[in-house]
Amino acid sequence: MNELACPHCGSVRAVGHVTCSFCRNPYSAEAARGAIACPHCRTLSTSDQAKCVGCGAWIVVQCVFCGGLSPYTMAGCVKCGEAFAGAAERKAQQAAAGADAEDDELEDGWESGWAWCSKCQALVYDDENPGPCARGGGHETDDSESYWLAVDVEDYEGHGGFRWCEKCQCLYRGGPHAGVCAATKGPHDGAESDEYTVAHDGSDDDDYEGWFVCNRCSALFWGEEKGACAAGGAHDRKGSANYEVWHEDEE
Repeated sequence: MNELACPHCGSVRAVGHVTCSFCRNPYSAEAARGAIACPHCRTLSTSDQAKCVGCGAWIVVQCVFCGGLSPYTMAGCVKCGEAFAGAAERKAQQAAAGADAEDDELEDGWESGWAWCSKCQALVYDDENPGPCARGGGHETDDSESYWLAVDVEDYEGHGGFRWCEKCQCLYRGGPHAGVCAATKGPHDGAESDEYTVAHDGSDDDDYEGWFVCNRCSALFWGEEKGACAAGGAHDRKGSANYEVWHEDEE
């Protein structure tokens, strides 16, 4: 049977439509079960459509937590499970709580919340949005220690000029727009970032060393593995200092 033809009348299937425009029969029982009825014109669209195939109205909603798209008929996000009811209010409350926690963390000049991505090997800010990884998908930090970075710590020796990229979540070295970001393939976006200082080459505890700046994408990465670079291929640590990032050991 020709999968591109209506099984009832043989006419060419219209992409995104659930029912045949000639014989009015559904193309399949599976398509009918997953159909999304437009709230405006009631046209049935297949579940992979973001807009109604009849009038062009949006038939999906975007989750404020993970950014995933779900049919407007769903009570919660199909990607992260967050309920749509009250989502904006919960997001605002979490942001406010996070800001308060960040203020507390920075009182002594140190910031927590950093983690190692086991896929691309970069040091990333580990919040609810993991950011896109150069190896595909989001960053994977489940196996990471909890890392801390120095922000305006007096008499802390090391290299400054490190920033957080708000697009890919990586820590990189350079100006507000430098290196290569996995999210855009353009420069990192560090315009809203604090400037971090990272120690290098010879602290009192060498348990924290082994981090390098990639001379291609500018991200700080764990050097035992070459990982994945947003500029393509593996990270290249040629010319980089051996950096040390303090972490809180798991008991």
